[in-house]
Amino acid sequence: MEQLLKVENLKVSFFTDEGEIRAVDGISFDIEKGSVTAIVGESGCGKTVTALAIMGLIQPPGKIIDGSIMYQGKELIKMNEAEYRKIRGAEITMMFQNPKAALNPLLTVGKQLTEVICYHKKVNRLEAKRQGYKQLRRVGISEPERVMRCYPHELSGGMAQKVMMAIALSCNPKLLIADEPTSSIDVISQAVILEMLKNLKSQTEISVLIITHDITAASILADKIIVIYAGKVVESGNKERVLNNPQHPYTRGLLNSAALIKKGKHLEPIKGNPVNCLNLPKGCRFSPRCSQVMKICLEREPILFDVKENHKAACWSIHPFKTET
Repeated sequence: MEQLLKVENLKVSFFTDEGEIRAVDGISFDIEKGSVTAIVGESGCGKTVTALAIMGLIQPPGKIIDGSIMYQGKELIKMNEAEYRKIRGAEITMMFQNPKAALNPLLTVGKQLTEVICYHKKVNRLEAKRQGYKQLRRVGISEPERVMRCYPHELSGGMAQKVMMAIALSCNPKLLIADEPTSSIDVISQAVILEMLKNLKSQTEISVLIITHDITAASILADKIIVIYAGKVVESGNKERVLNNPQHPYTRGLLNSAALIKKGKHLEPIKGNPVNCLNLPKGCRFSPRCSQVMKICLEREPILFDVKENHKAACWSIHPFKTET
């Protein structure tokens, strides 16, 4: 498949009074046209920061300090804001984690939706309104005229998420980033949103990047899964390989704590808490929580290596060249 986006050695830090927080520390991956990629991990692991870096939305005290984000041969990191605005919202769009917070509380749904269409498609208000109705129907809203007149506080969580999806899809983007698309809505709405995202894969050529803590959602939607812990990729690859033969203890922990994947079996939560990125442990960042920790894990950071074709992992317990010194 043809490559759409390539992220290489991305490093994003936040410079606080307490010190530098390396939120993203050398992450690399690519997204192919028409594919669905999921970035999975606990809160604070760097998932959303990675998405915001792709969108060009890292704000002080945050800063991209190294790496490359190539989109169809264009280096996004080197673009100025005017150049980025031509791509953001048109070719690359994002559904934010909290849809009600992402929508402007002072403007109606119709105003926000038509503004995006007018800006990027260069059409008049009447045509933008017509297209707005079409987009709302596309995401399953049966009364688009009423919803267009609503303010964000008048919407339920599920309806607000549908509106966010309509705005994100309104200009037929090449890449849709969905940040925790099911985290702030009820169970029924979750199922609806997941089904819509699943249909995008089968009905369009849009590439989708799912940002989620829920490995179950990733298992439903994704072609490729990237597991991140403390700003590092610990495992990545084809969905079937990662889910059926997880190599990293953290990936196994996520699977063992997922109710739908365990299907009624005893759930096993990951022990301990995520590490403090201001005070990272020496060696493997997962070592304080790992039941398989060895001497080398406490001394040297593992490198990401090929387990099999389309499957990488960073764990000394499976590394063919590990040593005990």
